[in-house]
Amino acid sequence: MKKLIALVAVLFGLSASVACTPDEPGYDLYATVYPLVYLLGNMTAGTGLTAGMVPGMSSHDTIADWSPKQIIAMKNAALLVYVGANLDAQIDNQITGVFEELYDDGRLVKIENEIDFIEGVVHHHDEEESETTTTEPEAPTTLGYDPHFWVSPERMLLVNDVLLAKLLAAYPDHAAQITANHATLETNLTELSAAYQAAIDAGTKFMMTSTNLYGYLTADYGIESISISPGYHEETEQFTAQHKQEIVDDAILRGVRYIIYEKNASSPLSEAVIASLNQSGLDYVVGKLDFNIMDTVPSDGSTYIQIMYLNLQSIVTATTLIIDVNSAR
Repeated sequence: MKKLIALVAVLFGLSASVACTPDEPGYDLYATVYPLVYLLGNMTAGTGLTAGMVPGMSSHDTIADWSPKQIIAMKNAALLVYVGANLDAQIDNQITGVFEELYDDGRLVKIENEIDFIEGVVHHHDEEESETTTTEPEAPTTLGYDPHFWVSPERMLLVNDVLLAKLLAAYPDHAAQITANHATLETNLTELSAAYQAAIDAGTKFMMTSTNLYGYLTADYGIESISISPGYHEETEQFTAQHKQEIVDDAILRGVRYIIYEKNASSPLSEAVIASLNQSGLDYVVGKLDFNIMDTVPSDGSTYIQIMYLNLQSIVTATTLIIDVNSAR
């Protein structure tokens, strides 16, 4: 009886607005970001199993507002897959609560524990200003582990293998279909990865971005990404006039024609940099290109593969037009 009372308290304590929260369908498999839902859904295609997003997720939040019905559906799932690295701390915070049984049964899968994550590193723009500077360059600043592994098809290939093992253990009766679907995903991701490597090798291997979300492209494909905002999201309180001028000078030095933005995200700092560049008397106009991070399900029905090819086109456009920094000195 005490356990029942405790469970009821947890269920209702997590949801302050149960009455006004619309019911959502339950799934056999849950994940906290769309690229993981993509892998789960495609790997179980033709089995009758369903995969969907953990409800109410918002990147880097620590609290989720789940209804009792949503919690029960997640507790009954065969797998709940999440990223880790503080992206979806709502899950970690309930390992000894709502998700204790999932954790104990091995149905809670944390990708941070399954593949190698890299550390996010902040680039200091003033390091590039002069060859003759006598000041010591600032030591790189780390952001902790970078959770955005899915911007690299190579890391998605690793996660594809991780989820294959988990799904085969959960659904041995569907082994043939799941294995065949895994092979199709592997082919598509391998082709995508090869396209990224070929395009990046053909470019200048440098791009300027609004935020620091592209470390896995540097680690896996060798492209240098220098961000306007030092963090994974734009942080206006850390942006000074001096910081903006250092970025503008760096962009002019490198002949930056485009800055890559996170699609559907507010980017006031990057807009300010582009405005300054286009008011500085350059004989070209600096524009912006979108990169879709896909932490939520695409509203237009596009798939991970389709969106990543669109993202690649942004990289190709940006790196084709940026000059090599060494030739600009």
